[in-house]
Amino acid sequence: MEGGYKNKGHSVWNPRWQAWARNLCSDQGKIVVKVDVKNAKDKTWHLTGSGKRKDSGKGRVRGVYYCRDLSNSDSSSGGGSGWYWNPPW
Repeated sequence: MEGGYKNKGHSVWNPRWQAWARNLCSDQGKIVVKVDVKNAKDKTWHLTGSGKRKDSGKGRVRGVYYCRDLSNSDSSSGGGSGWYWNPPW
């Protein structure tokens, strides 16, 4: 996955965010991306193609996380929670 986020505006008076993600392995299946928005409902994207998904809104983003498609038995093996953090750099 390629993705990230940017927090803009003043953190109290006018907080705004932008986030984006792209599935770099679309030939291997779907990934699920979670945009963790502070004090608001998180965004969940199901990316099947290689196109870039973008969104923005009010508030602050704490992180962008991604997970392989756990409904696919080939990709759900292995340990851990399955969620991976994508830092904003």
